[in-house]
Amino acid sequence: MEDQLARLDRDKAVVIFGGTFDPPHLGHLVVADDVYYRLAPAAILFIPAATPPHKQGERHTPAETRLHMVRLAVAGDRRFVASSLEVERGGVSYTVDTAAALRDAGFSRITVAVGADNLVEVPTWKDWRRLLEEVRLVALTRPGYDLGDAPAELDGRFEPLEVAPIPVSSTMVRGRVRAGEPFRYLVPPAVFDFILSSRIYR
Repeated sequence: MEDQLARLDRDKAVVIFGGTFDPPHLGHLVVADDVYYRLAPAAILFIPAATPPHKQGERHTPAETRLHMVRLAVAGDRRFVASSLEVERGGVSYTVDTAAALRDAGFSRITVAVGADNLVEVPTWKDWRRLLEEVRLVALTRPGYDLGDAPAELDGRFEPLEVAPIPVSSTMVRGRVRAGEPFRYLVPPAVFDFILSSRIYR
């Protein structure tokens, strides 16, 4: 288990904040800030997927590079942990497996944060019913999505959590980089510098 996880209080909850993070942007940090404020966990775990299960076949920046950008994005904020759990495990990344790994590491209280745009996919997740018996699921508001449109199977199985409406996406950032448009203030400064120097989205 990673050093940063080892320092966390096992008596408090941890929040799985997973995603592709290609790249991590300021919207991710603002949302995580709100989640921390409202839930007061031991930490928010930013966990880049090795291979996102619902995006198999799509081209992504290599997992190690995305993990590096997440580390740059959260550096200096002890409330946020860049976790390599899924990248090191490799293969397709399933939340139920990540939650099991955290329980094995001594974390008994696990919260999974999912955006309103991805809530509809939860009933397609691997072993999702078992997962929701073992974790607390919070659904984060997002502009253009209504939590009331959640699948019927999720009735009573998640908690809505209002977060600041930040209309930024990784797709937007990549598109602006490729088009040569400004993106400096859409990502953390260290991530901006890395994208420029590595030219990963050119």
